[in-house]
Amino acid sequence: MNRYEKRMLSLLTVTLFFISAVCPAMASDDVNAGWTSQNNHVRYRTSEDGINWSAATTCDDFVQPGYQVWHIDVRYDAASGKYYAVYPAYPNGTDCDHCSLFFAVNETGTQWETFNKPILKASAAGGWDDFCVYRSSMLFEDEMIKVWYGAKKQEDSSWHTGLAVRNFAEFFAILES
Repeated sequence: MNRYEKRMLSLLTVTLFFISAVCPAMASDDVNAGWTSQNNHVRYRTSEDGINWSAATTCDDFVQPGYQVWHIDVRYDAASGKYYAVYPAYPNGTDCDHCSLFFAVNETGTQWETFNKPILKASAAGGWDDFCVYRSSMLFEDEMIKVWYGAKKQEDSSWHTGLAVRNFAEFFAILES
């Protein structure tokens, strides 16, 4: 296991991300405060055509205790019938420059389960991703979970893209332990 695989399981805006091509959609929404918000809520909408959307429903169970949820990427896995989410969240009292990456699962289509431990945190000082682990996207392929993520280097505020890969069964077993 390389150091990025190990980091992926260490301790182990409003932006809309579409699940599949059309519905449903989820967003985190405190537009008044943006990247410094201390009152983010996740909202859920559905659409039959991608044009006309239902009223927003607050996902009271999609919370990360002690953190503010930020950009959300949700994927539906047809093989398991589950929804999976990967998202950055920053500690209460800070801003999105202090994000770590978290994971959630929805087995029923109505109830989210979040996990207390981040799946990816900033690396040690001097690393290319030593300050902020930010937006991400995931893919399930050949029994692997692949997570692409943006990250910021503190020294010069430069942004970079990383890829973390892990066998999904191993990844999920660690999350549940």
